[in-house]
Amino acid sequence: MYQHAAEFMSLCTNNDFFRDPEYFQFYNAIRTQIYRRFYRLPANSMGNRISAISNRLLRALRPHYSALSTAGSLLLVWEAAGRFFEIHPEILPTPSRILLEIWEQAPKLQAHGLSSAYAIFGGFSLAVGCSACVAGLIGLLPAVQRAVTPILTILRPAPLTIIAPLVFVWAGYGLRPEIWIAFLLSFVTIMMGAIRGFQSLPQELLQLLETMGASPSQVLLKARIPASLPSVFAALKLAVPLVVVGTTAGEFAQAETGIGYLMLASAFKMETPLVFAGLTVLGLLGLVMYGGITLLENILIPWHVEMARSGEYVELGAFRD
Repeated sequence: MYQHAAEFMSLCTNNDFFRDPEYFQFYNAIRTQIYRRFYRLPANSMGNRISAISNRLLRALRPHYSALSTAGSLLLVWEAAGRFFEIHPEILPTPSRILLEIWEQAPKLQAHGLSSAYAIFGGFSLAVGCSACVAGLIGLLPAVQRAVTPILTILRPAPLTIIAPLVFVWAGYGLRPEIWIAFLLSFVTIMMGAIRGFQSLPQELLQLLETMGASPSQVLLKARIPASLPSVFAALKLAVPLVVVGTTAGEFAQAETGIGYLMLASAFKMETPLVFAGLTVLGLLGLVMYGGITLLENILIPWHVEMARSGEYVELGAFRD
């Protein structure tokens, strides 16, 4: 069977008849049947499904090959340097030692990681919901934007060292301060992105919609929200590291659970591998959030993602003055 398949493939390849669309379709159908019979795979076999899933995964990872290769190279250099120079794990553990620590301390990391994840996702979700409500008011009532923008401009450069003590005074101790810190850090960033998105809408388009008799709600749904989505998603991505760092800093200051508390306690005990294990868990939480936002962006505004990848589109959400 393999000999006949090879003869057929070489025959079709060496002739030009398959360049015609009809013959090319016939060629693909025959080739598919030959491969199925040769490998003895039915049309909807598990092998074909696994192959399709793997191909989709490879296509999704293709734009990130350079980043993955760079990260892998750095980890290899780190591992080799740690073993060659015999660096003590209490000073700088190797990646393999960190993975071993994650395996050994999995129950402890899971318990503290769930607490941090609850604070991070809770504060971030609360910020997204409040930002959507305020952005809707700004879209319906432009006067709200003139009232909110100065407040956000003042709050945006406020450092965490100023926000955290006030939150501890107002919210007390426990898990609530971390949620409020995550909320404040992400809310201001998301709202600034939404305002920038509203401002990017051309005034000519707004005047045209008003001339055509569009109501404020129609202008909001048909023009303002679609135009602001690129800026909003850029602000969401920018808020992810702020939320993770802010929540961890809050756990440093006062907490009995959380990755920040675990890292601080481990640092006092000179358990450096456990500190790096906590950093790894925080990095994974940030990657999950960033990946979810990117997936939602690909679903809601695929045109923007494709144009940004091809370099034909300048992102409206760039934070420039």
